[in-house]
Amino acid sequence: MALTTRGGGGADQAQPPPAPDASLGFLTKRDTEILREARERQEPEIRPPKQKITDVHELADYRLRERKRFEDLIRRVRWNVSAWVKYAKWEEGQKDFARARSVFERALDVAHRDHTLWLKYAEFEMRNRYVNHARNVWDRAVSLLPRIDQLWYKYIHMEELLGAIANARQVFERWMSWRPDTAGWNSYIKFELRYGEVERARAIYERFVAEHPRPDTFIRFAKFEMKRGEVERARHVYERAGDLLVDDEDAEEVPGFEKQFGDREGIEDAIVGKRRFQYEDEVRKNPLNYDSWFDYIRLEESVGNKDKIRDVYERAIANEYLQFEIDEAEFDRARELYERLLDRTKHLKLSLKGDSDYFRTNAAELKEERAMLLEEWLKKELSFGDLGDVTLVQKKAPRKVKRKRPLPSDDGSILRMPFTQFFILGENNLR
Repeated sequence: MALTTRGGGGADQAQPPPAPDASLGFLTKRDTEILREARERQEPEIRPPKQKITDVHELADYRLRERKRFEDLIRRVRWNVSAWVKYAKWEEGQKDFARARSVFERALDVAHRDHTLWLKYAEFEMRNRYVNHARNVWDRAVSLLPRIDQLWYKYIHMEELLGAIANARQVFERWMSWRPDTAGWNSYIKFELRYGEVERARAIYERFVAEHPRPDTFIRFAKFEMKRGEVERARHVYERAGDLLVDDEDAEEVPGFEKQFGDREGIEDAIVGKRRFQYEDEVRKNPLNYDSWFDYIRLEESVGNKDKIRDVYERAIANEYLQFEIDEAEFDRARELYERLLDRTKHLKLSLKGDSDYFRTNAAELKEERAMLLEEWLKKELSFGDLGDVTLVQKKAPRKVKRKRPLPSDDGSILRMPFTQFFILGENNLR
């Protein structure tokens, strides 16, 4: 055992300062001699020498001296929290955790309203893996100082690190009973969303807007609902905001629902369009994935467009029929079915402007269907090997035509801007 300390004695003496430079104009020769004599007579600075503790008796003596020094210090500066913390940290360094805990408890008798002392105490327990002791410290701290948000955050963070989600939720509930500001409520909501508890988060939002009925809280709640596709719930939140804040001077901050997100029809169309695109992508990647086909059909049934429902059914059945003919090596029959499917996509016209492209058609959804059919057909012809005929598909690809369109300039003159237009072969409107 060896521990290095410093004791009394005169070792390690500091080197004396250099003699003053006699060349300095304001010092005479006599001044220089006086200064040199003073330096020579100066007693050396006393520094304690380094010592090594090699047995338990010396260690005990060292600890006794240090504890006496700390006790003398806190007797002089009893209200100095940092002195108590240094004392406790020294005991921790000696691995005497019971004494360190005793120092913290004595410090709390003096400064129990100082939240930093509670933080240091709890961190000491956590650092040394005394989980239940740490919980006890946090519990006492938040009970005594419930308005100090940092204590709640640290307490909850510890429970999350331990994976004790139910305990963390209980701490949040205790915190909410003290009616904290919006930051506390938002932290609780984010906590639930981290663990996928959407319904719990929604319930907290309901309590949140009841506790803080302000424009920003209602807007945050509505956006939460819109992010999850809950259009009617979001609308209801805005309606409640309008009713509750009718006499509030900040009520104009709450925008109308339609102004914020568009009208009901536009929102529902956007949601359906997004899901329709998702299903189209799934059935394109795997035409025989009938779970996706039936989900797609149910989506269209919810919309109520009979033609669209019929169209998805026909495509789902056609894919099964196509696969059957291909499995039977009846490639000509498969091609006939592709031809019949393409008949529905006639008169499709595609234009390019600048670097982005867009479709123009009497039935907008046909553009995607035709492109997917041609792509799928081309893949099948390639898979037929020597029996395949890719020219059948290539002949049906759009034809590129470069044209110019008039465009008025700022000075009133007419510029002719080039653009590219695509036509399906067989159209009689190509001029």
